[in-house]
Amino acid sequence: MFCVDKVGTDCSVDQMKSFITGLSVEVVTCFETKPRRRRNEEADATDRKAFRVCIRDDDRGHLLNAAAWPDSIIISEWFFKSKLENNEDA
Repeated sequence: MFCVDKVGTDCSVDQMKSFITGLSVEVVTCFETKPRRRRNEEADATDRKAFRVCIRDDDRGHLLNAAAWPDSIIISEWFFKSKLENNEDA
């Protein structure tokens, strides 16, 4: 699973899936999620979107081809916060 972050606010799940499919990558699942916060951000970001994308491991190289994405996009491994971390944010 990957996080595709810093995406424009006008991008939909269907548009993201279509873009990734165009990279010859089979999209297993794609969900809109909260953008990751930068260290200095106190509130949730509203100026960008993020997506949780699940693909087959065989397609990893195509998805991570930096030349295929706009410079502003950040793709990183997806990670889950522990329940302890979630409680500390509350």
